[in-house]
Amino acid sequence: EGMRDEKAAGVRAASARVGEAASGISERAAGLAVARTVRGYTEIRATRSGYVTQRLVSPGVLVSPGTPILRVAEIGRVRLQAYVAEKDLRLLHRGDRIQAASPKLPGGSLTAQITSLFPASDPTTRTSTVEAVVDNSDYRLYPGDAVTMRLFGASEGRVISVPSSAIVMRAEPKGGPTSDARPTVWLAAEAKADASAKPVYTCVMHPEVRSDKPGTCPQCKMDLVPEQASAGAPAATVYTCVMHPEVRSDEPGTCPKCKMDLTPEEAPVGGGVKIARQVTVTLGVSDGERTVVLIGLREGDEVIVKGHENLHEGAAVFAVEWGERGPLSLPPAPTMGAG
Repeated sequence: EGMRDEKAAGVRAASARVGEAASGISERAAGLAVARTVRGYTEIRATRSGYVTQRLVSPGVLVSPGTPILRVAEIGRVRLQAYVAEKDLRLLHRGDRIQAASPKLPGGSLTAQITSLFPASDPTTRTSTVEAVVDNSDYRLYPGDAVTMRLFGASEGRVISVPSSAIVMRAEPKGGPTSDARPTVWLAAEAKADASAKPVYTCVMHPEVRSDKPGTCPQCKMDLVPEQASAGAPAATVYTCVMHPEVRSDEPGTCPKCKMDLTPEEAPVGGGVKIARQVTVTLGVSDGERTVVLIGLREGDEVIVKGHENLHEGAAVFAVEWGERGPLSLPPAPTMGAG
C-alpha cells in the first residue's frame, strides 16, 4: 500500500509539471502574438500599388491610427486638364486632337485626344475644363506637373486666323465701360470712289475730328460735314506726318513730334492706293501668337498687323517691312496735287 501511495504522488507531481508546461506554452504564445503585433507596426503597406508623390509626416513623428503619412498615386495613366473660355468650349469636341508640351516628355511633347468636356464653368473665371487621359507607363509625368496644352478644334483647318497683335479692342461709344470693348481688326482696303463707299464726317474748323456718323464737333459744336467735297467747292487739303498720322493740319508745316515736313494727305483715288478700314470681329480660340476669327473677315482680306496704333478710318496706308525696332523703310509720301 505504501508503494501505491508513492506512485500516486508521482502521478500528481507529473500532472503538476504538465500544467506548468501548458501555462508556459500559453504565455509564450501570447508573447509571440504581441511580438507579431509590434512587428506589424514597423511595416506599412498601401492598399493598392502606386507611386509616392508626397510625404505628409516626417520620420520619427508619433502618429495615431488613421493619420495619413504618404500620398500615393497610380500614374500609369494621367489626366491632362486645361481651362478654356466659355466661348471657346463650343469649338471643341470629344476626340479632337490636343498637343501637350513639357520638358519631361520624350521629344518635348505628345499628341492625344480630348476624352472629356465639362460644360459647367467656374463663375469667377468663366472657364470650363477640358481633359485628356494619356499613357504614362514610363512615369515621366507626376500629379501637379504643369504642361502647355494646345487644343485643335474639329474645324480648325477651315477657319481664318490672324496674328494676335492685329486684334484691337475698341471701346463702345459714349464712354462705355472697358468690359464693353469689342475686338476689331484694321484692314488695308482698296480706295473706291463709288457711292457705296462709307462716308467720313469731319469738322471744317477742326479737321482732326472725324466720325463715321453725322453729328456735332465736340470742340466747337459745329455740325460735321461729309469729307467728300461738293461739286462746286474745292476739296480742302489736310497735311499730315507719315510717321505720326495723328498729327493733322490744314496748312503746310513740320511735325511737332519728329520735325519732318507735313505732306498732303490727299491721294488719287484708285491706282492701287489703299485706305484703312476698321471692322468688328468675333474671335475664337487663340494660342497667344495667332487668334481664330469666326466672323468679320473673308479670305483674301489684307490685315494690318503692326503700326495701327494711331490709324483712323479712311487714312491712306502702305505696306512696309518691319524689323525688331519698327519699320525697315518709310512709306512713300503722298503726291502733292497740282496748284
